[in-house]
Amino acid sequence: MQILKETIGEKESVYLISPSDEIWKNAILSEEQKEISNLALPGFRKGHIPKNIAIKSINNEKVLYNSANKLSNSLMDDFYNSEKIKNNKKILLASVSAQIDTLNANSLIIKILIDNKPEIKIDEYKNWKFDFKIPSVDEKEINFTIKKLIKKDSIATVKNDGNAIENGDLVKFDYKGYIDDKPLPNGEAKDYELEIGSGQFIEGFESQMVGLKKGDKKTINVTFPNDYHNSQFSGKNAKFELSINEISSLKYPKLDDEYIKKMNIKDVNNKNDLIKYVKENLMKSKEQILINDLKPKLFKKIEESTSLSFMPVNLYTKHFNERKLQYENNAKKNNVDFEKYLKDELKINSIDDLNKKIKNEVESLIKFSFGRDKLINDLSIKPDENFVEENIQNISKMYMKPVEELKQDNSIINYLQQESIDMNLAKTLLKIK
Repeated sequence: MQILKETIGEKESVYLISPSDEIWKNAILSEEQKEISNLALPGFRKGHIPKNIAIKSINNEKVLYNSANKLSNSLMDDFYNSEKIKNNKKILLASVSAQIDTLNANSLIIKILIDNKPEIKIDEYKNWKFDFKIPSVDEKEINFTIKKLIKKDSIATVKNDGNAIENGDLVKFDYKGYIDDKPLPNGEAKDYELEIGSGQFIEGFESQMVGLKKGDKKTINVTFPNDYHNSQFSGKNAKFELSINEISSLKYPKLDDEYIKKMNIKDVNNKNDLIKYVKENLMKSKEQILINDLKPKLFKKIEESTSLSFMPVNLYTKHFNERKLQYENNAKKNNVDFEKYLKDELKINSIDDLNKKIKNEVESLIKFSFGRDKLINDLSIKPDENFVEENIQNISKMYMKPVEELKQDNSIINYLQQESIDMNLAKTLLKIK
């Protein structure tokens, strides 16, 4: 591969590349031979037509096109791996378009257009403010989590029918929830198992069950907390109709050093170690939930605070076409006319309006991507290998696949590393240590 010409513009770089004369000549000869071997002419056996006759009957345009097509991948690979391109920090290899510039028996020239990197500016991120509270973990949560860890070794003894529910009992019951006398979505269950006093349900729910007996039915009233995770229920009053099916007393194993060591948790040998382990994991879990909830606002802030000296044309075009194709495919999957899909599903009146929508989406995506990458570079954000390892272990258990096999899958590793980088970027910007 030889680079014949390089033109560096303000927004785009243009390269003309070609194979050597010998490689191009051999590629054409190979395609000619293939065409000749498949040629059928009256009076001749297939594959036995004299070359001077066959060469006049084959499609020379097809030979040239196929020759160029077969060489193009290796030419582009050589181009990307050339020192001139590998060491060029001013171009975007993620946004490249290529087309044949010259195609004839003497030469193949490919024209390559590459976006230059725009100048990226981000508003002073140290002054960004977000409405959030650093999570805390209380003793009740720690005790509840420890109970969950050792519950598999607990012994449940069914109580006699006349015995009432007490704190610490395990109760099986049916329930159905209502808000404004309308059934609560996903608010119904049969033989649900709940340890009374665990705090698993809304505040006041479990305490109203104390004193009930097997076979009792009761309607209890509760209020969803204002910060409930599903905002449509936040602060609303609800009632639940209960029917008690079974009451059992629970006896948990003694939490001594011997039992704790058998739990086989790394660096956990006594109760203090276990409390520390549980607290750290609860904090980590709450942090991840907090960060995931704030990610949309944080990422929007990155996009809004990022400005580019110009919008890279090839990158923009690539994303625009992909996004439009996605909308078209969605219409096809639903067997709906595209214009009807736009009006009914997207609430868009015309193709022009769709193009405007995609334009805004793509420009926002590109600005965010550049802003994110600049922050990652400026702040020296790295993936957390512990995060990657933990998630590999979890995936292994979930899908029953060997850990080493998963580690060989670059798509999984890359995904987890990017998730880890985004998490660490968010923690840095939110000033979470």
